[in-house]
Amino acid sequence: MKRNIRMKGAFKAMEKRMWKTKEIAEEFGVNPSTVQRWVKYFQLPYTSTSQGHFEMDQKTFQKLKHIHLETKTGKKLRDISFTNTSLSEPSILKGRMVSANQLDERFERLGIQLDHLDRKLQTKADEVVEYQVLQQRKEINELNDLVVQLTERLTSMEQALISKHEVAISMDTEHKPMKKRRLSGIFSL
Repeated sequence: MKRNIRMKGAFKAMEKRMWKTKEIAEEFGVNPSTVQRWVKYFQLPYTSTSQGHFEMDQKTFQKLKHIHLETKTGKKLRDISFTNTSLSEPSILKGRMVSANQLDERFERLGIQLDHLDRKLQTKADEVVEYQVLQQRKEINELNDLVVQLTERLTSMEQALISKHEVAISMDTEHKPMKKRRLSGIFSL
């Protein structure tokens, strides 16, 4: 019983605690000017010391904590609202706490998803390689066909050239005796 009374007293003392801008900034790992900007943007209650430093109560600290968590998830200040949110610290922590079994299940599901994605990626890579090999094979076949055609044309041209050469030789042999006759006729005179 006494312990419960002490804890309630400690909680009330904690609620009455005033937070300085620098303390909040260190708690969140941000610049003190960032905390001041949040306070001014959301028009959160604060008191100002004689040196001009901000001091905030526990409720304002909880709101700033909520803002910090929201900005860490990537939200912009204009998208952050305090409606439908409980700003007590235990509820924020409760929403973030996960049991070891749940964490193991999530990791197992994540592992299964990674394996599935890996198989899909491997299949896709195999398909791409197969397609490229087929395309290269097609190009090689086309080049082989072209080489065969060129070889046939070259062979036919060689044969045509040989036959023309043979005709030319045969014509030369027919004309040579005439030349001999002419020459022999010149000498016989």
